Amino acid sequence: MGDLVERGGLNVELALLTHGILTAHGHEADPAMVLLARQVAAAIPAGERVPHNFVAYAVLLDRLGYGTGSWLVAPAPVDAAGLRPMEILSASRERIRRMCSQIASATAWGAVPCARTYPRLSDLLLAVSMQSLSAYDLEFGATVLRTVTYLGAGDPTRMGVIAQFLADQQCEDGSIGFFGIEAAKIAQRGEALCPAHQLSLPTTVGVLWALKEVLRPGSNVFRDFSTPVA
Repeated sequence: MGDLVERGGLNVELALLTHGILTAHGHEADPAMVLLARQVAAAIPAGERVPHNFVAYAVLLDRLGYGTGSWLVAPAPVDAAGLRPMEILSASRERIRRMCSQIASATAWGAVPCARTYPRLSDLLLAVSMQSLSAYDLEFGATVLRTVTYLGAGDPTRMGVIAQFLADQQCEDGSIGFFGIEAAKIAQRGEALCPAHQLSLPTTVGVLWALKEVLRPGSNVFRDFSTPVA
């Protein structure tokens, strides 16, 4: 399962959410996304408790019509207990993503309070978000910012500043992110690239998702796709 959902650096959770939103608004389903959804669904055993790392996929797939409805979803512990501040600030992107996924699972995407409190974790994650945005990693920074809303303890002023920075990255065509330099570098290396699909689309969806939940208290995109937590 891990090899499938992490292959090629694709954010499968974000891709599935995008697929669901587009099809819900009448857009034709992309065959590649349909195939991916079916492959991920097939990798989750029916009737078994879903590993917490893959809860988001199970919930999304079930609501998108690819699940069996028999997956058991339960809150999971957050991989932050005992970590020193510098360990979080210097953690790899993969570990931070895993932590964000666990927080989403443990809080049912903000629908219920976290079972445990993690002092200073919100402040540390906001610092991680700002670090990511300083490197212009907009989608990752937005994901971390959105996770802070699930903990319910983020500094409103700092979150507002980050949200405004993200909003300021919107282009005239509505997409998020100015990737001209990155696209040029990739083209110089002779690599195939579709900027709209590989750069702008995942960034735009991820940032708009975060902005909706940060700027509109009580708003929760994932809750629309969620199922009751067992």
